[in-house]
Amino acid sequence: MRYLYSMRIICTLTICLICISCPGQGEPNGEIKFGGGTRESDTPNQGRESPFIIESGCQYNHFNGMARITSIAWTTADPGLKDSPMVADIIFSFTPESKPAYRFPGISDQNQHAKIFLHATFLERGKKELVTGGNTSCVRNEIIAGTCTPVVFSFPDYETQK
Repeated sequence: MRYLYSMRIICTLTICLICISCPGQGEPNGEIKFGGGTRESDTPNQGRESPFIIESGCQYNHFNGMARITSIAWTTADPGLKDSPMVADIIFSFTPESKPAYRFPGISDQNQHAKIFLHATFLERGKKELVTGGNTSCVRNEIIAGTCTPVVFSFPDYETQK
């Protein structure tokens, strides 16, 4: 029994090492890259804006546009916390600035759902601007490298990392 267990560990380690050392898995300088990503020359942008990386190491093309809010509900992220951010739970339709060639055309721009967390910095402005029937700037992000969510909508006017 102990022999079989040892063999399973050895086989598992061997498979891992073989996969890591496969041609094309490392970068040109020999560095192994975990978490996805490609070199710019591997993924032509085909006239799109340049890709950018969202914290996880995945790369996205982004398409600027406007979101028209069709419904909104306000809640508190955590009622138990004193300084808990307000959450705008919205349904919206996205309109890109130009007619893009989406990588995922099957994911519609219409009737999308998002939650925008508004800390004190953006709360006053958010309550005035984020209203049913209103418009706000929005970005459709489409993955080009990695294993993250294929399409993510973001609202740069209300991001707290600015």
